Amino acid sequence: MTFLALAVAFTLHAPIQDAKTFTDPMLGLAFSYPKTWTVQKPQGKKPKPGTTLIIPVDGSSSNATLEILRSKFSDSIDLWQTIQLRANETLKREVAKQWQQDVLNVPLLLTKINYTDTKSGSPMSALVGLLYTRSDEKLNFRLTAAAADFDKVQYEFQSALESLRTVNGNLPQTEDPSRPPPETKKGDPPVDNTPKIRKTVESRKSGAKTFRPPVSVALNFSSRKVNLLLPEGWTVDPAKDNEVVIHNPGLPDPITIKLFTTLDSDSAKTALLEASNQSLADFQKVARREDVGPIKNRAGCETRIVWREGTTAKGSVHMLQATGELGQFYCMFSLSLPDGLTFRDQKKVLDALLNEISIEPLP
Repeated sequence: MTFLALAVAFTLHAPIQDAKTFTDPMLGLAFSYPKTWTVQKPQGKKPKPGTTLIIPVDGSSSNATLEILRSKFSDSIDLWQTIQLRANETLKREVAKQWQQDVLNVPLLLTKINYTDTKSGSPMSALVGLLYTRSDEKLNFRLTAAAADFDKVQYEFQSALESLRTVNGNLPQTEDPSRPPPETKKGDPPVDNTPKIRKTVESRKSGAKTFRPPVSVALNFSSRKVNLLLPEGWTVDPAKDNEVVIHNPGLPDPITIKLFTTLDSDSAKTALLEASNQSLADFQKVARREDVGPIKNRAGCETRIVWREGTTAKGSVHMLQATGELGQFYCMFSLSLPDGLTFRDQKKVLDALLNEISIEPLP
């Protein structure tokens, strides 16, 4: 449906007859849905988070599903949409369209996806949405159906979405990415506002003691002198401008680390996202992706990490791409490791590097 058609649909839907009500007290939201929809019972020892509604489709042998989740995302709209785009590119899925519309006076961020089911080989479509409310947890949903049934299912879903309302009757506010994170009381778990696309590791508590790693590499660039600090066990080649090659006996290949400043380069977050997008072309298939961070490491440096496992022309690999940021400076590097018995030991070497790498600006 076009944006205009979708907007008109919101005004033309008739009220749902004999409706049931879904309510999430933590989100403070509720909506009505047809009585023919059923709530799927939790399956397995570790059921998926959230609630799944099964939607029967007239004239079809398969059902559609609506997964209702909560997301702690509180960054910009552009970043959310970019993450959806990159995540589906990693999975080799087509992003047919991205757009937003107002629901309850706040933006609803939408991504339409087309793909082939790996088990059945059937063409599928999905609609992913995030209600961009100023709240610690936001409504995040995924509507999935056979491609041939999707327009019909989407129309029925829009009827239900038109009934979305707040539990307390007050309209929500639009998220402000610049707002400070909520304060946590003593004993509360750390607040993690990074996008939950894949597994994300919680940030180190502020105020933790830091130390100065023992290996120091002097770099000169942008008329500044900077030390790149590394943990014990690493050796370095002679540095050249903002670049240095480092070695460790626990790894099969050296690592090239480049240093940047946000005064004349993209932010560390943007640079890592772009590097991750470019390296996607190296993969024939991505089996797993894990985004970690931002985490403040032992040396006070904020790290962001992307791990991907998949198949390239060279076989099965694990690819690491990472940044370490301190003040206006950040370093960035990548490394591919072959899958095998030695990978676990090699990953420990890299984890230790990421836990202690840092930057020391000099006068």
